[in-house]
Amino acid sequence: NTDKDSLAFWSKKFQYIMVDEYQDTNYVQYKIIELLSRGHKNICVVGDSDQSIYAFRGADIRNIDEFDKDFSNAKTIVLDRNYRSTQKILDAANSVISCNKKRKSKNLWSEKIEGPEINSIKFSNENDETRWIVQEIKENIEDKSYGEVAIFYRMNSQSRILQEALTRERVPYKVIGDVRFYERKEIKDIIAYLALISNPDNEIAFERIINVPKRGIGNATIEKLRITAGELGIPLSQLVYRIEEVDNLTERVQKQLSNFQEVLVAIKTEAINGPVQAISSMLEVTKYEETLKQEVDYDNRWENVQSLITGASEFELEVEEEILDKDDPYSLLTAYIENLALFSATDELGDDNNIVLMTLHNAKGLEFDTVFITGMEENIFPHELSFDDVEEERRLCYVGMTRAKERLFLTHSWARSSWGGTFYNPPSRFLEEAKECVNSVDHTDYSSYENKTKTIEGISIGKDVTHKAYGRGRIIEVDGTEVTIDFGEENGIKHFDTEWAPLEFE
Repeated sequence: NTDKDSLAFWSKKFQYIMVDEYQDTNYVQYKIIELLSRGHKNICVVGDSDQSIYAFRGADIRNIDEFDKDFSNAKTIVLDRNYRSTQKILDAANSVISCNKKRKSKNLWSEKIEGPEINSIKFSNENDETRWIVQEIKENIEDKSYGEVAIFYRMNSQSRILQEALTRERVPYKVIGDVRFYERKEIKDIIAYLALISNPDNEIAFERIINVPKRGIGNATIEKLRITAGELGIPLSQLVYRIEEVDNLTERVQKQLSNFQEVLVAIKTEAINGPVQAISSMLEVTKYEETLKQEVDYDNRWENVQSLITGASEFELEVEEEILDKDDPYSLLTAYIENLALFSATDELGDDNNIVLMTLHNAKGLEFDTVFITGMEENIFPHELSFDDVEEERRLCYVGMTRAKERLFLTHSWARSSWGGTFYNPPSRFLEEAKECVNSVDHTDYSSYENKTKTIEGISIGKDVTHKAYGRGRIIEVDGTEVTIDFGEENGIKHFDTEWAPLEFE
C-alpha cells in the first residue's frame, strides 16, 4: 500500500484472482486481495459465511458478508444444493443457523429426501452417554465401516472418557488434530510423578520429571547422577535421597536436588489417600499450573488436567477393593497407574478403519456416514467463554451437523463431572432450535442421584469455602455429599461433590 511500483507490478502479474474459503480470511489477507484487484477488478471468491468459525485465529466474517460492498459490481451466485447430507440433516442444520440474526438468508437442500431420523438423546451423566455411543457403534456399525464414523466434541478435554471407553471395548480409533489424551505432555508429566511415587525405582519417570517444572538440572548433572548410581549399584531415581554421595555438584544443583527430594516426599505423604490427592498435591507443591500458564494454549492444557482429576475420582469410586493390597499404603495409587497402562499405549493401528475423534473446529471440510456430536449442553456447547459471540458457536454447530451424510446423533447429559465437581447444565440452546427436526429420546436414570443420606460433618449453608479454580465462595445448598456454592459475579453458582472436589472449608 506504500510502494506504488510494487503494487503495480504484482497487480499486472496477477490479472485474475481466485480465493477459496474466503470466510476464513483475516484483515491483512483481505487488504492484499483488495489492493491487487483494485485495478482490473477480476476477482472471484468462494466461501460460506455460515461456516466462519475461526475468529479465534483472526478470521473476520465481515470480509465475506461485505464483499458486495467492497466490490460494487460483484455478482453473487448462491450454491445451495447439498450433495452430502440427507434433507432431514439439512433441515435441522438450517433450523439452527437461521437463528443467527446477522446472516444472509439461504437454505441448503438435497435430493436425498429419505434418511434416518436425527436423534437428540439425553443421559443421566457423561458415563452413560459415552457407554451408549460405544455400544451403538459396536451393535449397528460394521467393523469395516468404522472409518466412516466420527465423534465430535467442543473441547479436547472431553475426549478422555471417549478414548477410555473405546479402548476398553477394543474399538479402534484415532484422534485428529491432537494427540491422544494420555500422550499429551501435561498428562504424561503428572502421571510420571505418580509413577515415581508408586515405584521409586522407575528411572524413566524420574528422568522425565527431574527438571519439570524447570529446576536448572541439565543433562550434564543427570549424567553425573547416572555414573554415581552405577558405581553404587542403585537405581538412578534413588540417588536423589543420597545427594551427598555425588561428587562435583555445585551448591546450586545440590540445593535444587534437595528441593526435588522435598517435593517427592510431600506428594508421597498425600498419595496414601489415592490418585486424586496425589495429583492435587503434585500440582500444589510443584506449582505446575504456573508452568502451564506460560503456554499459549494454557486453557486447553488446564482443562485436560481437570479431566484427568475427574477420571481419577471416578476410578476411586469404582475400584474393586479386593484388587487392593491392604499391606501396601500406596496400593490405590498403584492400581490407578496400572489401570492407566491400558489407555496410554502409543502403538498406532496400521489401517485407516478407525473411529475418528476430533473437536468440532477440526471437523470442517470433512464428511462421515455417521456423526455423534456429544456434550450438547449450555456452558459446554455453546462454550461458557463464547456467550459474547454465540453466533459463531451456532455456526460451529451448523458445521458439525452438516458433516453427517446419513446418520446424526446429538447427545447431552443431565449431570457432568468436571473441575472436581458435578455440574447440571441445561440442554444446549441449539437442541431447542432444532427440536422440530429431531426425535428426542430420554435415557436418563436419576436413581443414582437420589436418596443421598450421607452427609459430611461441618458442612452447612452459609459456610465459606475456597476452590482452587474458582476462588472463594459461600455454600447456599447442601444435599448429602453435594453442595451448591455461590462464587459471586465472576464465577457464578457451581455444584460439587465434597468427597473428591478440591475444596477447603473455613
